[in-house]
Amino acid sequence: MGEALRFSEKLAILGGADREILKQVPTAVGQFVQFALVLLSTAIMAAVSMWFALVQGMAINPLLAIPFAIFWGLLILNLDRYLTSSMQSASGFLPALGMAIPRLLMAALIGVVVSTPLVLKVFESDINAEMAYHNIQQSAENSKPLDASAFQKNVDRLQAEVARLQRVQAGDNGAVGSPAVDAAKQRVVDLEASVAKQKEVVDEAQKLYICERYGAGRETLKDPSKCSPTAGPFGPFPQIEADFNSQTQILRDLEGQLQQARDQLSEETSIAKGRQADSLKSAQLQASEQLPAMEAQLATAKAQLAQIEEQVGSATLNDRGILAQLRALFTLGETNPLMNAAHWAIAGLFFMIELLPVIVKFMLNWGPPSLYERVKKLDGESLLDEAKVRRNADRRRIEEDSKKRRDIEDDMRGREKHLGIKANVHVAGEMEKILEIALQRWSDDVTATLNKASYASSPAHTGGAVFNGVVSSAGGVGPDAAGAAAGGGDVGSNGTISTANGTTPVGLTILNRFNVPNGDKLN
Repeated sequence: MGEALRFSEKLAILGGADREILKQVPTAVGQFVQFALVLLSTAIMAAVSMWFALVQGMAINPLLAIPFAIFWGLLILNLDRYLTSSMQSASGFLPALGMAIPRLLMAALIGVVVSTPLVLKVFESDINAEMAYHNIQQSAENSKPLDASAFQKNVDRLQAEVARLQRVQAGDNGAVGSPAVDAAKQRVVDLEASVAKQKEVVDEAQKLYICERYGAGRETLKDPSKCSPTAGPFGPFPQIEADFNSQTQILRDLEGQLQQARDQLSEETSIAKGRQADSLKSAQLQASEQLPAMEAQLATAKAQLAQIEEQVGSATLNDRGILAQLRALFTLGETNPLMNAAHWAIAGLFFMIELLPVIVKFMLNWGPPSLYERVKKLDGESLLDEAKVRRNADRRRIEEDSKKRRDIEDDMRGREKHLGIKANVHVAGEMEKILEIALQRWSDDVTATLNKASYASSPAHTGGAVFNGVVSSAGGVGPDAAGAAAGGGDVGSNGTISTANGTTPVGLTILNRFNVPNGDKLN
């Protein structure tokens, strides 16, 4: 069992140190402990930031958000530890910067993610006020399309129909109408317009009359030049007075015509109402029957419209997520320069705190390697040498194993060759024995056949004579009974038969005699 670690050594390992190297360089423990505390501070800030984001942005229960916040803090701790522990010392600013840039970029991205919820928490009250104002405006804006929607048009139509049925039920069967009434109404409208126009003419004539007679009200005239500079009952005054009286008379005539037109309209309306009274009762009965169903449809349509308006308004008014808070924050910054400056100052502070581990590591690595790093390098080189030795030993062992397998295979092939040759020799010997036996059997069979043929062709049986192995007969000469019977020839001492057609070997003659094709064996 290994030696127990002290708390400071555990912190040093958390800061990226190697335990075995720390045993060789104990003076490096303090530096790694300080670096571990920096990593822990950023991890704790990340956990708190995630807790704020979950509780405020996603409305999660604060207690349930704690495990997620802890997990996020550990994740940031691990990422920061990896980013910093993978940075090595470099001689010179540019090499160190080149090594740090990728890690700085990744740390910057993490810093933006971590710092945003903290900034939102700092300006929470201002952001809530801006979000409430914006959501109210947006809710009203989102409700405008509903005024022209099919739901609103349906409600307006049903409301108008219900109001009409209610009026009919109360005894109002609508506006009284007939061609005569319409004509009388148009007559009244035309005369009212003429009277109004004539009143303006009379009013202007009266002003000119007063100005010409008494010299007052010149500034009220549309054309002041029509009034003489000297007032009195002379000059153009008599003509102006006559014009005034004439226009006044025209107005009285038009007013009389208007009154007659109104009386005519009243009379035509009374006649039309009398005619309409007969159908009022049936219209009231029909309206009473239709009104309940129409009111139910109106209530349903209003409920649907209210539900849609509530959904639209609720979705907008309750929009309090991360994006809504960021929009409110930037809107406040656009309208309030002081707020904008405070926003970026606090965001920059949290951002730099998150970048702190990488910046500290960059500053430490900007220079010659420390004692810890030199020992670590030597330790790594020793491990590399050991690995090379093990690799060479493994390579030799593999080569020896390969040579051994080749030798075994070569020996096996040699033995197989020897066994094959031995088997071939044995098979050849056995085949020679079999061949000798077969030839002996064949020779015996041929001898027996020849003996039988010689006996059948002897002189005792054919009446011929034998001279030098030549059998002669009356029918001819042959080597055996078959040759004699065939008629013809001499059997010589050299194993041939002489005939008129030539000389034939005895063997072929025998084979031909027994109908054995040339080259076949006698069984």
